[in-house]
Amino acid sequence: MRKTFIPMFLALAYGGLTADAQTSLVVNPASQSSESKTYLLSDIAKITFGDHGMEINGTSGTKETISLSDIMSLKFISEGTGINGLTTTEDSSLVPYYRGGMLGADGLQGGQPARIRVCDLSGRVIIAKENWDGTPISTSSLTKGVYLFSVNKKTIKFMK
Repeated sequence: MRKTFIPMFLALAYGGLTADAQTSLVVNPASQSSESKTYLLSDIAKITFGDHGMEINGTSGTKETISLSDIMSLKFISEGTGINGLTTTEDSSLVPYYRGGMLGADGLQGGQPARIRVCDLSGRVIIAKENWDGTPISTSSLTKGVYLFSVNKKTIKFMK
């Protein structure tokens, strides 16, 4: 018991010292006709993922289930820091896509290889290439399901 308690205590203490000040969870919908939903983290007791989707249990006893196919992205956001005008060295014109059973990326710089990953929702890497030349990738070998496709640091979710 004591051997388990000490590492857990240290992990929690260290996590508290290094944690950012995220205050909200934003759920962005997959449908263009729906609006994003924002939840205060202080109102959330537990978030679980199961057969019926993502389940948000509130501190007041409320429960909301959102189907995974209805979610485009989840973001934990924090209060503003007052830092504006940050620039990135990443090419902002790079846009991963899934069209007609093929994965690719628009805006990939010629001659610049990209790092790609296709993962299932459990985090298992299905396809990985370190020096991808931009040739479209067929998804015919993937089973039906929801996947994440990452090109460098840009990620999309797609359903097969």
